[in-house]
Amino acid sequence: MADIELLVAVSVRPWADALHRFCEDHGGARVRGRVIDELAVLAQEAQVLLVDDTASFLHGRLVSRARERGLAVVVVVDATQFESVSEWVGRLGVDAVVPDDEPPERLVAVAASVAGPAAAVAVEHPEPVRFHPVIGVAGASGGVGATEVAIALADRLGDAALL
Repeated sequence: MADIELLVAVSVRPWADALHRFCEDHGGARVRGRVIDELAVLAQEAQVLLVDDTASFLHGRLVSRARERGLAVVVVVDATQFESVSEWVGRLGVDAVVPDDEPPERLVAVAASVAGPAAAVAVEHPEPVRFHPVIGVAGASGGVGATEVAIALADRLGDAALL
């Protein structure tokens, strides 16, 4: 059986690093990427997203967009607040809620239980994420040539197909 492909949200809690190390050492799952926002989640292919309940990008829209792509969502919740927080997180429609004091092998088992077979197929991205460089050109006022430099730079970058 092939390893489950995971996306793991960057977290200050130790579960994320422990899970990553466990997967590297023991297998069972492969961490495809560490994500910090919704765009990063939707730009990568995987089967399961593991994310903290405190992640700023955890909301209903992320869960529904992830589901559209065949990505299951598992939320890792602070064990001391599990009862109160898991009810709120469950209303988002996530696939599973797990306390953060679970061992990494348990997180892999939960991920395996919610992973759907559709996610293993290549997914068309709705639109590629593109980043464009921003270059500022400044100079003292009074004809020092900043405009000419900016125009020449834009022309050269355009010729190089960097824009």
